[in-house]
Amino acid sequence: DYYDKTIELDPDYAEAYYNRGSAYSIKGEYGKGIEDYSKAIKLNPDLAVAYYYRALAYEALGETEKAEADRKMYEKLRAEQGDSPDSD
Repeated sequence: DYYDKTIELDPDYAEAYYNRGSAYSIKGEYGKGIEDYSKAIKLNPDLAVAYYYRALAYEALGETEKAEADRKMYEKLRAEQGDSPDSD
């Protein structure tokens, strides 16, 4: 409910979608998680962690090609941002 309210107040806040996506994924609602991770990425294409967790959700659904594409994007962004991909 907290993330729903945050999104209602600020629909362009990418991190709120990312966090709500994580909450859905934790509950096993991977489709909803993917929707929110995708919205977060649309709002902030540099939000590397959203690609990482969307990859995990795709993997949980057996969509390995999409998962691999997101992992590659995550690693690319982390390298561009000067972070180690293993530091999460």
